[in-house]
Amino acid sequence: MPSDLPTPTASETPSPIPTAVSSIEVDLLWTDHSGNKTQFRIERCKDARTTVDEVATVDANVTASSDIGLSPLGSHTYRVWLAIPDHSNAATTITFP
Repeated sequence: MPSDLPTPTASETPSPIPTAVSSIEVDLLWTDHSGNKTQFRIERCKDARTTVDEVATVDANVTASSDIGLSPLGSHTYRVWLAIPDHSNAATTITFP
């Protein structure tokens, strides 16, 4: 990682807001508080956030993504990472029956 990039503070780290929009889809929104990144990486966490599936990688200034093809009534936890440097927060939602 280049040394000239400042490390984001906790207030700069994106906090995802997942919203179930159907039995198989979750839409995610977050606020971009950081000016020192090139991308966001969106992950769906499994088993206490130790195993993850990458949902998407989006460019800087993009603040929304969708996860489609989920199981009905599933509990889904997501985290959004700043690609440079790696910092994330997580949030959970449950899909419709």
